[in-house]
Amino acid sequence: MRDKRTIRTPAGVLVPVLVPVPVPAPARWLAGFVLAAAAAAAGCSTVPSVARPEPAANALRLKIAVAPVSSVVEPGAGPAAHGRGGRPARLSPTAPRSMPVDATNVRDEVVVAMREQGLFTRVGVIDSPRTQAPAPGVLRGAAGLDLDERRRALEAAAARGDDLVLFLEVTRHDVRYVGANDVLPWKVLVWLNFWIPAWWMAERDFEADFELEAELVRASTGQHVYSRKHRETIVARLDDFDYGFHALSLLRVPNSLGDENWEAVAESLLIPARSRAEVALLAELEPVCRGLLVAEPEPRAAPPVSASAPRTPPATPGAAPTVPSGYGRPADALDRAMGGR
Repeated sequence: MRDKRTIRTPAGVLVPVLVPVPVPAPARWLAGFVLAAAAAAAGCSTVPSVARPEPAANALRLKIAVAPVSSVVEPGAGPAAHGRGGRPARLSPTAPRSMPVDATNVRDEVVVAMREQGLFTRVGVIDSPRTQAPAPGVLRGAAGLDLDERRRALEAAAARGDDLVLFLEVTRHDVRYVGANDVLPWKVLVWLNFWIPAWWMAERDFEADFELEAELVRASTGQHVYSRKHRETIVARLDDFDYGFHALSLLRVPNSLGDENWEAVAESLLIPARSRAEVALLAELEPVCRGLLVAEPEPRAAPPVSASAPRTPPATPGAAPTVPSGYGRPADALDRAMGGR
Protein backbone atom coordinates (compact mmCIF):
# COMPACT_ATOMS: atom_id res chain seq x y z
CA MET A 1 0.00 0.00 0.00
CA ARG A 2 1.09 3.60 -0.64
CA ASP A 3 0.16 6.91 0.98
CA LYS A 4 -0.34 9.99 -1.19
CA ARG A 5 1.71 12.97 0.04
CA THR A 6 3.18 16.17 -1.41
CA ILE A 7 6.67 17.59 -1.40
CA ARG A 8 7.93 21.05 -2.22
CA THR A 9 10.45 21.43 -4.99
CA PRO A 10 13.32 23.96 -4.79
CA ALA A 11 11.25 26.22 -7.00
CA GLY A 12 8.46 26.17 -4.38
CA VAL A 13 6.04 23.95 -6.33
CA LEU A 14 4.08 21.27 -4.46
CA VAL A 15 4.33 17.90 -6.18
CA PRO A 16 2.19 14.86 -5.13
CA VAL A 17 4.13 11.67 -4.48
CA LEU A 18 3.24 8.15 -3.29
CA VAL A 19 5.04 6.95 -0.21
CA PRO A 20 4.98 3.21 0.65
CA VAL A 21 3.10 2.45 3.83
CA PRO A 22 4.23 -0.64 5.76
CA VAL A 23 1.59 -3.37 6.07
CA PRO A 24 1.78 -5.94 8.88
CA ALA A 25 2.88 -9.39 7.79
CA PRO A 26 -0.31 -11.15 9.04
CA ALA A 27 -2.45 -8.81 6.96
CA ARG A 28 -0.37 -9.48 3.86
CA TRP A 29 -0.58 -13.23 4.46
CA LEU A 30 -4.34 -13.09 5.00
CA ALA A 31 -4.92 -11.08 1.83
CA GLY A 32 -2.78 -13.48 -0.15
CA PHE A 33 -4.62 -16.46 1.31
CA VAL A 34 -7.97 -14.97 0.32
CA LEU A 35 -6.71 -14.43 -3.24
CA ALA A 36 -5.36 -17.98 -3.31
CA ALA A 37 -8.71 -19.35 -2.13
CA ALA A 38 -10.47 -17.38 -4.87
CA ALA A 39 -8.07 -18.80 -7.45
CA ALA A 40 -8.71 -22.30 -6.12
CA ALA A 41 -12.46 -21.82 -6.39
CA ALA A 42 -12.08 -20.59 -9.97
CA GLY A 43 -10.11 -23.71 -10.89
CA CYS A 44 -12.17 -26.34 -9.08
CA SER A 45 -12.86 -29.78 -10.51
CA THR A 46 -15.58 -30.41 -13.10
CA VAL A 47 -16.67 -33.94 -12.18
CA PRO A 48 -20.18 -34.43 -13.66
CA SER A 49 -23.06 -35.59 -11.55
CA VAL A 50 -24.74 -38.97 -11.90
CA ALA A 51 -27.51 -38.94 -14.52
CA ARG A 52 -31.03 -40.03 -13.56
CA PRO A 53 -33.72 -41.28 -15.99
CA GLU A 54 -36.81 -39.29 -16.87
CA PRO A 55 -39.97 -40.82 -15.34
CA ALA A 56 -42.23 -42.52 -17.89
CA ALA A 57 -45.64 -41.01 -18.57
CA ASN A 58 -47.35 -44.32 -17.81
CA ALA A 59 -46.29 -47.89 -17.13
CA LEU A 60 -46.56 -50.49 -19.88
CA ARG A 61 -48.18 -53.89 -19.51
CA LEU A 62 -44.76 -55.52 -19.78
CA LYS A 63 -42.54 -57.39 -17.35
CA ILE A 64 -38.80 -57.37 -17.98
CA ALA A 65 -35.89 -59.31 -16.51
CA VAL A 66 -32.21 -58.29 -16.66
CA ALA A 67 -29.81 -61.13 -17.34
CA PRO A 68 -26.34 -61.33 -15.76
CA VAL A 69 -23.99 -58.70 -17.19
CA SER A 70 -20.99 -60.05 -19.06
CA SER A 71 -17.71 -58.27 -19.78
CA VAL A 72 -14.93 -58.54 -22.32
CA VAL A 73 -12.75 -55.97 -20.52
CA GLU A 74 -9.36 -57.25 -19.37
CA PRO A 75 -8.23 -55.17 -16.39
CA GLY A 76 -4.77 -53.66 -16.67
CA ALA A 77 -2.85 -51.05 -18.57
CA GLY A 78 -3.48 -50.29 -22.19
CA PRO A 79 -1.31 -51.46 -25.08
CA ALA A 80 2.37 -50.62 -24.78
CA ALA A 81 4.76 -49.71 -27.53
CA HIS A 82 7.59 -52.17 -28.19
CA GLY A 83 11.19 -51.21 -27.66
CA ARG A 84 14.31 -52.68 -29.14
CA GLY A 85 14.35 -56.41 -29.73
CA GLY A 86 10.59 -56.68 -29.36
CA ARG A 87 10.76 -56.03 -25.62
CA PRO A 88 7.82 -54.09 -24.20
CA ALA A 89 8.69 -50.44 -23.73
CA ARG A 90 7.44 -48.20 -20.98
CA LEU A 91 3.76 -47.37 -21.23
CA SER A 92 2.84 -43.95 -22.47
CA PRO A 93 1.51 -41.73 -19.64
CA THR A 94 -1.59 -41.07 -21.75
CA ALA A 95 -2.32 -44.74 -22.53
CA PRO A 96 -5.83 -45.86 -21.47
CA ARG A 97 -6.14 -48.08 -18.41
CA SER A 98 -8.85 -50.75 -18.44
CA MET A 99 -10.41 -50.89 -15.00
CA PRO A 100 -12.04 -53.96 -13.42
CA VAL A 101 -15.78 -54.32 -14.05
CA ASP A 102 -18.15 -55.17 -11.21
CA ALA A 103 -20.82 -56.90 -13.31
CA THR A 104 -23.27 -57.17 -10.42
CA ASN A 105 -22.94 -53.48 -9.68
CA VAL A 106 -23.57 -52.56 -13.32
CA ARG A 107 -26.72 -54.69 -13.41
CA ASP A 108 -27.96 -53.22 -10.13
CA GLU A 109 -27.50 -49.72 -11.53
CA VAL A 110 -29.58 -50.60 -14.60
CA VAL A 111 -32.31 -52.23 -12.50
CA VAL A 112 -32.51 -49.25 -10.13
CA ALA A 113 -32.70 -46.84 -13.09
CA MET A 114 -35.49 -48.93 -14.68
CA ARG A 115 -37.50 -48.89 -11.48
CA GLU A 116 -37.03 -45.15 -11.15
CA GLN A 117 -38.19 -44.72 -14.74
CA GLY A 118 -41.39 -46.68 -14.02
CA LEU A 119 -41.83 -47.92 -17.60
CA PHE A 120 -42.40 -51.59 -16.76
CA THR A 121 -44.87 -53.14 -14.35
CA ARG A 122 -42.11 -55.39 -13.01
CA VAL A 123 -38.30 -55.31 -13.27
CA GLY A 124 -36.54 -58.45 -12.12
CA VAL A 125 -33.13 -60.06 -12.32
CA ILE A 126 -31.91 -63.47 -13.42
CA ASP A 127 -29.17 -64.89 -11.23
CA SER A 128 -26.19 -66.73 -12.67
CA PRO A 129 -22.71 -67.40 -11.24
CA ARG A 130 -20.87 -66.45 -14.44
CA THR A 131 -20.27 -62.82 -15.33
CA GLN A 132 -17.40 -63.09 -17.80
CA ALA A 133 -17.73 -63.52 -21.54
CA PRO A 134 -17.37 -67.07 -22.94
CA ALA A 135 -14.02 -68.36 -24.07
CA PRO A 136 -12.99 -67.90 -27.72
CA GLY A 137 -14.73 -70.37 -29.99
CA VAL A 138 -17.81 -70.76 -27.80
CA LEU A 139 -21.07 -69.83 -29.50
CA ARG A 140 -22.37 -66.60 -28.06
CA GLY A 141 -25.17 -64.14 -28.51
CA ALA A 142 -25.03 -60.48 -29.35
CA ALA A 143 -24.62 -59.43 -25.72
CA GLY A 144 -21.87 -61.81 -24.70
CA LEU A 145 -23.47 -64.81 -22.98
CA ASP A 146 -23.06 -68.17 -24.69
CA LEU A 147 -26.11 -69.85 -26.18
CA ASP A 148 -26.65 -72.26 -23.27
CA GLU A 149 -26.50 -69.41 -20.79
CA ARG A 150 -28.97 -67.40 -22.86
CA ARG A 151 -31.32 -70.36 -23.18
CA ARG A 152 -31.36 -70.89 -19.42
CA ALA A 153 -31.97 -67.18 -18.84
CA LEU A 154 -34.89 -67.15 -21.29
CA GLU A 155 -36.40 -70.28 -19.74
CA ALA A 156 -36.14 -68.81 -16.25
CA ALA A 157 -37.75 -65.55 -17.38
CA ALA A 158 -40.58 -67.29 -19.26
CA ALA A 159 -41.26 -69.59 -16.32
CA ARG A 160 -42.03 -66.69 -14.01
CA GLY A 161 -44.07 -64.75 -16.56
CA ASP A 162 -41.62 -62.15 -17.84
CA ASP A 163 -42.27 -60.75 -21.31
CA LEU A 164 -38.78 -59.46 -22.17
CA VAL A 165 -35.18 -60.20 -21.24
CA LEU A 166 -32.40 -57.62 -21.41
CA PHE A 167 -28.86 -58.88 -22.03
CA LEU A 168 -25.96 -56.52 -21.27
CA GLU A 169 -22.23 -56.64 -21.94
CA VAL A 170 -19.52 -54.15 -20.97
CA THR A 171 -17.12 -53.73 -23.89
CA ARG A 172 -15.15 -50.70 -22.67
CA HIS A 173 -14.31 -49.51 -19.14
CA ASP A 174 -11.24 -47.26 -19.44
CA VAL A 175 -9.70 -44.20 -17.84
CA ARG A 176 -6.93 -42.08 -19.34
CA TYR A 177 -4.73 -39.13 -18.45
CA VAL A 178 -5.24 -36.31 -20.95
CA GLY A 179 -2.82 -33.62 -19.75
CA ALA A 180 -2.41 -30.39 -17.80
CA ASN A 181 -4.78 -27.47 -18.31
CA ASP A 182 -4.53 -23.70 -17.91
CA VAL A 183 -4.98 -23.91 -14.12
CA LEU A 184 -1.50 -25.42 -13.65
CA PRO A 185 0.51 -22.13 -13.58
CA TRP A 186 -1.84 -20.63 -11.01
CA LYS A 187 -1.73 -23.77 -8.92
CA VAL A 188 2.08 -23.71 -8.90
CA LEU A 189 1.99 -20.12 -7.65
CA VAL A 190 -0.53 -20.92 -4.93
CA TRP A 191 1.27 -24.16 -4.01
CA LEU A 192 4.63 -22.39 -3.55
CA ASN A 193 3.16 -19.64 -1.37
CA PHE A 194 0.24 -21.14 0.55
CA TRP A 195 0.16 -24.89 -0.32
CA ILE A 196 -3.18 -25.89 1.23
CA PRO A 197 -5.56 -23.98 -1.12
CA ALA A 198 -3.79 -25.65 -4.07
CA TRP A 199 -5.42 -28.96 -3.13
CA TRP A 200 -8.74 -27.72 -4.54
CA MET A 201 -7.30 -26.52 -7.84
CA ALA A 202 -7.98 -28.97 -10.69
CA GLU A 203 -4.96 -28.66 -12.94
CA ARG A 204 -5.16 -32.08 -14.65
CA ASP A 205 -7.60 -33.41 -17.25
CA PHE A 206 -8.66 -37.06 -17.19
CA GLU A 207 -10.96 -39.07 -19.45
CA ALA A 208 -13.38 -41.93 -18.80
CA ASP A 209 -14.61 -44.15 -21.63
CA PHE A 210 -17.48 -46.58 -21.07
CA GLU A 211 -19.34 -48.71 -23.61
CA LEU A 212 -22.34 -50.96 -22.95
CA GLU A 213 -23.88 -53.34 -25.49
CA ALA A 214 -27.55 -54.15 -24.96
CA GLU A 215 -29.88 -56.68 -26.55
CA LEU A 216 -33.60 -57.04 -25.87
CA VAL A 217 -35.38 -60.31 -26.72
CA ARG A 218 -38.76 -61.90 -26.06
CA ALA A 219 -38.71 -64.31 -23.16
CA SER A 220 -41.17 -66.80 -24.68
CA THR A 221 -39.69 -67.11 -28.17
CA GLY A 222 -36.20 -65.63 -27.97
CA GLN A 223 -37.07 -63.29 -30.83
CA HIS A 224 -34.70 -60.34 -31.26
CA VAL A 225 -36.35 -56.99 -30.51
CA TYR A 226 -33.56 -54.42 -30.09
CA SER A 227 -29.76 -54.22 -29.90
CA ARG A 228 -27.29 -51.36 -29.78
CA LYS A 229 -24.02 -50.18 -28.24
CA HIS A 230 -24.11 -47.13 -25.98
CA ARG A 231 -20.78 -45.36 -25.50
CA GLU A 232 -20.15 -42.45 -23.19
CA THR A 233 -16.89 -40.47 -22.94
CA ILE A 234 -16.29 -37.89 -20.21
CA VAL A 235 -13.37 -35.47 -19.96
CA ALA A 236 -13.12 -33.53 -16.71
CA ARG A 237 -10.67 -31.51 -14.63
CA LEU A 238 -9.67 -33.27 -11.42
CA ASP A 239 -8.01 -31.97 -8.26
CA ASP A 240 -5.96 -33.75 -5.62
CA PHE A 241 -9.08 -35.06 -3.89
CA ASP A 242 -10.31 -36.64 -7.14
CA TYR A 243 -7.20 -38.48 -8.32
CA GLY A 244 -5.62 -39.05 -4.92
CA PHE A 245 -2.89 -37.35 -2.94
CA HIS A 246 0.74 -38.15 -3.63
CA ALA A 247 4.02 -36.66 -2.48
CA LEU A 248 5.03 -33.87 -4.84
CA SER A 249 2.22 -34.92 -7.19
CA LEU A 250 2.13 -31.46 -8.72
CA LEU A 251 5.53 -32.01 -10.28
CA ARG A 252 5.39 -35.75 -10.99
CA VAL A 253 1.94 -36.38 -12.50
CA PRO A 254 1.23 -38.55 -14.48
CA ASN A 255 4.30 -40.72 -13.83
CA SER A 256 3.54 -40.80 -10.10
CA LEU A 257 0.03 -42.22 -10.55
CA GLY A 258 -0.30 -45.69 -9.07
CA ASP A 259 -3.11 -48.22 -8.86
CA GLU A 260 -4.81 -46.36 -6.02
CA ASN A 261 -4.76 -43.13 -8.03
CA TRP A 262 -6.31 -44.81 -11.09
CA GLU A 263 -8.98 -46.37 -8.89
CA ALA A 264 -9.78 -42.90 -7.54
CA VAL A 265 -10.01 -41.53 -11.09
CA ALA A 266 -12.30 -44.41 -12.08
CA GLU A 267 -14.56 -43.78 -9.08
CA SER A 268 -14.76 -40.08 -9.96
CA LEU A 269 -15.50 -40.44 -13.70
CA LEU A 270 -16.62 -43.96 -14.61
CA ILE A 271 -19.69 -43.88 -12.35
CA PRO A 272 -21.12 -40.78 -14.12
CA ALA A 273 -20.15 -42.25 -17.50
CA ARG A 274 -21.99 -45.49 -16.72
CA SER A 275 -25.07 -43.63 -15.54
CA ARG A 276 -25.23 -41.59 -18.76
CA ALA A 277 -24.94 -44.68 -20.95
CA GLU A 278 -27.61 -46.47 -18.91
CA VAL A 279 -29.99 -43.49 -19.11
CA ALA A 280 -29.45 -43.31 -22.89
CA LEU A 281 -30.30 -47.02 -23.11
CA LEU A 282 -33.55 -46.59 -21.17
CA ALA A 283 -34.53 -43.59 -23.29
CA GLU A 284 -34.31 -45.77 -26.41
CA LEU A 285 -36.06 -48.75 -24.85
CA GLU A 286 -39.22 -46.75 -24.11
CA PRO A 287 -40.37 -46.19 -27.75
CA VAL A 288 -39.27 -49.71 -28.69
CA CYS A 289 -41.41 -51.29 -25.97
CA ARG A 290 -44.37 -49.04 -26.71
CA GLY A 291 -44.11 -50.13 -30.33
CA LEU A 292 -44.42 -53.75 -29.23
CA LEU A 293 -47.79 -53.06 -27.64
CA VAL A 294 -48.99 -51.17 -30.72
CA ALA A 295 -48.00 -54.09 -32.96
CA GLU A 296 -49.73 -56.56 -30.62
CA PRO A 297 -52.89 -54.90 -29.24
CA GLU A 298 -54.47 -56.34 -26.15
CA PRO A 299 -57.24 -58.88 -26.97
CA ARG A 300 -60.67 -57.40 -26.41
CA ALA A 301 -63.28 -59.06 -24.22
CA ALA A 302 -66.54 -60.35 -25.77
CA PRO A 303 -69.33 -57.75 -25.64
CA PRO A 304 -71.98 -58.37 -22.95
CA VAL A 305 -75.28 -59.92 -24.05
CA SER A 306 -78.21 -57.50 -23.90
CA ALA A 307 -81.10 -58.45 -21.61
CA SER A 308 -83.62 -57.78 -24.41
CA ALA A 309 -81.86 -59.96 -27.00
CA PRO A 310 -83.42 -63.38 -27.64
CA ARG A 311 -81.56 -66.21 -26.07
CA THR A 312 -81.36 -69.79 -27.28
CA PRO A 313 -82.97 -72.08 -24.70
CA PRO A 314 -80.76 -74.79 -23.26
CA ALA A 315 -80.93 -78.13 -25.03
CA THR A 316 -83.01 -80.86 -23.38
CA PRO A 317 -81.21 -84.21 -22.96
CA GLY A 318 -82.48 -86.70 -25.56
CA ALA A 319 -84.32 -84.07 -27.65
CA ALA A 320 -83.76 -83.59 -31.37
CA PRO A 321 -81.28 -80.87 -32.33
CA THR A 322 -82.71 -77.46 -33.14
CA VAL A 323 -82.79 -76.62 -36.84
CA PRO A 324 -82.89 -73.03 -38.10
CA SER A 325 -86.18 -71.78 -39.49
CA GLY A 326 -86.83 -72.54 -43.16
CA TYR A 327 -85.59 -76.10 -43.04
CA GLY A 328 -88.52 -77.75 -41.22
CA ARG A 329 -87.98 -80.76 -39.02
CA PRO A 330 -84.77 -82.77 -39.24
CA ALA A 331 -86.67 -85.62 -40.89
CA ASP A 332 -88.04 -83.32 -43.61
CA ALA A 333 -84.54 -82.07 -44.43
CA LEU A 334 -83.31 -85.66 -44.68
CA ASP A 335 -86.17 -86.59 -47.01
CA ARG A 336 -85.39 -83.70 -49.35
CA ALA A 337 -81.74 -84.68 -49.42
CA MET A 338 -82.69 -88.28 -50.36
CA GLY A 339 -84.93 -87.17 -53.18
CA GLY A 340 -88.24 -87.52 -51.38
CA ARG A 341 -87.78 -91.15 -50.52
